Amino acid sequence: MRTLILSDPHSNLAALNSVLDHAYHHYAPNEVWCLGDTVGYGPEPDSVWRTLQSEPIPQGGWLAGNHDWGFVGKLTIGGSFDVNGDGQGFSIQNYRQEAADVLHHQQDTLAHQEEMQQHLRELPVMSQLRPGIYLTHGAFLPSPERAVTNYMVNTRVTVPPYSPQKMVENFATAVSSNSPDIYSNGDTVVPQLFAFGHNHIPGLWRWQDNNWQTLPINTPHSLGNMVQSPICVNPGSVGFPRNGLGCPSYAIIDWQGAKLAGEPSITFQLVPYDVEITRAKMSESPYNALLKEAQFLAKPRC
Repeated sequence: MRTLILSDPHSNLAALNSVLDHAYHHYAPNEVWCLGDTVGYGPEPDSVWRTLQSEPIPQGGWLAGNHDWGFVGKLTIGGSFDVNGDGQGFSIQNYRQEAADVLHHQQDTLAHQEEMQQHLRELPVMSQLRPGIYLTHGAFLPSPERAVTNYMVNTRVTVPPYSPQKMVENFATAVSSNSPDIYSNGDTVVPQLFAFGHNHIPGLWRWQDNNWQTLPINTPHSLGNMVQSPICVNPGSVGFPRNGLGCPSYAIIDWQGAKLAGEPSITFQLVPYDVEITRAKMSESPYNALLKEAQFLAKPRC
């Protein structure tokens, strides 16, 4: 049993295809988890969505990101979001003008894609996928009033912010809000694995000595006893990486440990792809404004 973890494909079909081709060639994953932001930024949102639709993603394994919510109108672009449906929204400036322009364009051009709209609208923001396994698009932050949105939009968190127990408590706080945007199987067990995306930076941490220890991502790691030492993983971004190399990234979990002395393991991969395919499709407005940024669609060095 192998799990492919990816996040933030952001409408970049060339990058997504390269990641999937690489993962299936080297690992033959049995399932895929996608941590959100299917749309936004890139030029092929409908094709990326349809590609992911054909992948073996379990219930609760495909999350909504802030760009997905902007696309379907659940998070007003440059405006406010009604957290509990009671009219008590709060102000959020979550999209730069270039990103907002792309989302508005995608809203207009894909208004007829009702199936896609409905599917993205119904995806959870957070998921207790299986006992002990917790997924979220953003970070595991507490807030009884804004439980869902805090998991969605915080951009500053680059390491796990709290202990595993506290992160589970924060998840339970969000669950208690009875939001339809949270998937939970209802099982309460010792936390073992957390995963989040959103900031486009890959990372891996293990809880040891009462602290999160950062692990290098350039080598496979044994997962060992996750009941005693939980892990937290950020696979980075498929579509618009911010890893300094311009390379799409993903993580693979081998639950049976075929690659590492029989123990369950996690491995990160950086994948080259033909970035010029995507750049050519972004040469016209509103996409071309994003090409001016060095971190967007740099030539991959991997």
